[in-house]
Amino acid sequence: MPVRERKAKRGKGGWNFQEGHPFYDEEADVVVKYGAIGTLIAHDLTHAFDGLGRQFDATGTLRDWWTARDAREFKKRSRCFVRDYSGFTAVDEVTLNGRLTLDENIADNGGLRIAYLALKDRLRREPVAPAGDFTPEQRFFPRQCTGLVRHRVGRAGSLLDPERRALPAAVPRERRRLEHA
Repeated sequence: MPVRERKAKRGKGGWNFQEGHPFYDEEADVVVKYGAIGTLIAHDLTHAFDGLGRQFDATGTLRDWWTARDAREFKKRSRCFVRDYSGFTAVDEVTLNGRLTLDENIADNGGLRIAYLALKDRLRREPVAPAGDFTPEQRFFPRQCTGLVRHRVGRAGSLLDPERRALPAAVPRERRRLEHA
């Protein structure tokens, strides 16, 4: 079933994604779930605090809720993301435009960081044994990237716009996101 046709349904104990969702595998261990669906959820929550999210208040009304100081600090602190991502070559000679991909880059990095910190908190309370040669922390990252790359790779070609140099493509952004974690 294509991703767009999948639905979440309320079940005993919360929301459950139907079988085959690229970010959720009911059979996966808790570490993998934090790496995949945890990062996705945290990514979306992070959007509430980016350049677009600032335009909607707590009730969803179109109203910029940031102070002038908030806006200045956001611009100042986000410069490193713009600079870093703008220097990344995505495909052949096409580079990312860090300004155009800023909100996604912030959400990617914020989502990864929040999910990883949540996992670390859970592991302090409920330790998980290594699996093979991999620690729980090491198992978090590959599954998280695999789900996102698989999800985005199908869309990457349509997002490429050499004129604007905007490519929020799968592999380059996931690689860069791990470097910021």
